[in-house]
Amino acid sequence: MPKDEKNNSCLNTRAIIEYIRRRFPDRLGELFEGLPMPYATLPSPEVYLSDENNWVSSSVVVTLFENARKISRNSTIAFDVGYESIIHREMSYFQKLFLNIFSSPRGTLRRLNQLNTKLNNTKIVELIYDAPGRAVIRWHWKQDIKLSKDICEFNKGIYAAIPTIWGAPPGKVEENPCHFEGGDYCEVVVSWSVVSGTLSNLLARLFTRKSNLLNALEEIERDKALLRQKFGELSVLNIDLRQKVSVLKSINNATRALVSSTDTQRVLELTMKPIVGCWASTAP
Repeated sequence: MPKDEKNNSCLNTRAIIEYIRRRFPDRLGELFEGLPMPYATLPSPEVYLSDENNWVSSSVVVTLFENARKISRNSTIAFDVGYESIIHREMSYFQKLFLNIFSSPRGTLRRLNQLNTKLNNTKIVELIYDAPGRAVIRWHWKQDIKLSKDICEFNKGIYAAIPTIWGAPPGKVEENPCHFEGGDYCEVVVSWSVVSGTLSNLLARLFTRKSNLLNALEEIERDKALLRQKFGELSVLNIDLRQKVSVLKSINNATRALVSSTDTQRVLELTMKPIVGCWASTAP
C-alpha cells in the first residue's frame, strides 16, 4: 500500500490552486473535493495548501491534478500548471534566489537535485548530459508512494519554462522512456536557445539578474516579518498553554489530596497556591 507521508512542498499545490483561480475562480471550491485524510477535514484547505511552509503527501497532489482536469477539461493541465508556475514566478524566495544566481538554464540544470529537494522528496534527479542549449535528465521515482503521469508532466512544464527566467524563449522537452508508461525511469531531453554573447545581451542579462535578486531579497524581508509575527503569536499560545497545564496539574494534585487526606486546610493550600500564582503572573 502506498505510503501517505509528507513528501511534497505546498509550492506544488499552490501552483495548481493559482492556475484554477486565474481561469475558473468561481469553481475553485471543486478543486478540494475528495482530498485524502487528514486533509479532507481541514477547515480551510485552500489556505493550508497555499502555504509554502507546509508539506503534504503526493496523494494530495495527484487528487488536485485530477480535479483540475475535470474543472478545465484540459488534457495538458499538469504541464500547463508547471509551465505557468515559472512564468508567474509562483516560487518561494529561496527558489527565486537559487534560479537567478545562476547565469543560464544550463547552470540551473546542473543543480537540479538541490532545487528538486526544495519541491519534493518523490524522486532523484540525474543529469546524464549537458551542453550549451541541450541537456538529458533522468528522474528516478521513489517506490511505495502514490504518483501519476500528471506529476511527470508538471515537471516537464517547469523545465520548459526555465529559460524564460533569463528572457529566452521557452525550451523544448521531449521524453522517452517514461516511468508511467512502463519504463524504469523518466528520461527527458531539454533543449533551449543559447543567448547571444554580445555585450548588450550580457549587460541586459546582468541587469535582469540584479533586478530579480533584489525582488527575491524583498520577498525574504517580507517573509522574515511574517515569521516574526507568527513566532510572536506562537509564543503567546505557548504561554497560555503552560498556564493551562499548570492549572490542570493543580486540579490533579487537589484530587489526589482529597482522596488521601482529611486535612481540609492542607487540601486548600495544595490546590489554590499554584492557581493563584498562575493568575497573578498574568494579571495586568
